[in-house]
Amino acid sequence: MYGFICELTSVLQSCSQQTPGFRARNDKLEFACQKYLDENLTEDLENLVKLTKDLFDVDRNSLYYYLLQAHCNLQNHNSKFLFELG
Repeated sequence: MYGFICELTSVLQSCSQQTPGFRARNDKLEFACQKYLDENLTEDLENLVKLTKDLFDVDRNSLYYYLLQAHCNLQNHNSKFLFELG
């Protein structure tokens, strides 16, 4: 169901339609963000943040927090990899 909502939002945004009647389910968004973070799916998390920019009542602070965590994890992973190469 969540995938359908993301696809619908994407289609509406690509058609330049506003979504004033859609309300965010922040609990579902946070669940998806945590899943993407746990599975190191940073690009998917970035896309989710972009897709939800025009939805009403989205907790943007929470989304950006998850995105920041994902990038920090990615940077730490890359630093460890570079250290192992050196």
